[in-house]
Amino acid sequence: MAFLLKSSELDVKLVLADTGNTTYRAKIVAKTLEAAGRTDVPVGIGLHLGDETGRQSAWVEGYDFSTYRGIVYQDGVKALIDTIMGSPKLITLTCIGPVP
Repeated sequence: MAFLLKSSELDVKLVLADTGNTTYRAKIVAKTLEAAGRTDVPVGIGLHLGDETGRQSAWVEGYDFSTYRGIVYQDGVKALIDTIMGSPKLITLTCIGPVP
């Protein structure tokens, strides 16, 4: 994600956490975007498919989406569809990490 955010050729419109514990993953995304100074990028929370966490759990423990200066979509799937369908330009969907 960091590479995509720094690429001058790409215009990141949304980052969607789409697998597993999507709330946990979206917290990682939001905190990473904050650290990168890119709160202009919306975060989408996908369908919750599990409660597992991972190595970043201590880093995001207690993180509250209300502190994110950008937009957080609780229905990330709808946000993804709306972003693609509402764009006047062709959008390329780029998937990174595990994709269901």
